Amino acid sequence: MKSLISLLKMINSYETTTLLLSEFIKEVQAEEFIVNGVFELREYEIRGSVIRAIRIKKMRGTAYDENIRPYKITDNGLVVYNKESLSILF
Repeated sequence: MKSLISLLKMINSYETTTLLLSEFIKEVQAEEFIVNGVFELREYEIRGSVIRAIRIKKMRGTAYDENIRPYKITDNGLVVYNKESLSILF
């Protein structure tokens, strides 16, 4: 954990945006406490189709959209459909 905190402090000194990726584990991980934002990428099966969705769990210092939004990976990158919500399907 000390190494991770040192790494994040060093990266922060460069005033960069950094993505730290990890696999989803049901328990809250210590990393979630020390980072500024936490995004979850999920897959849901809805009516026989697989839907990819993103949810912002935490974004320190700013307001954010708390809805689960569908996204697609395209040739132009990740596209989030911010006018659609998966919460109405559950």
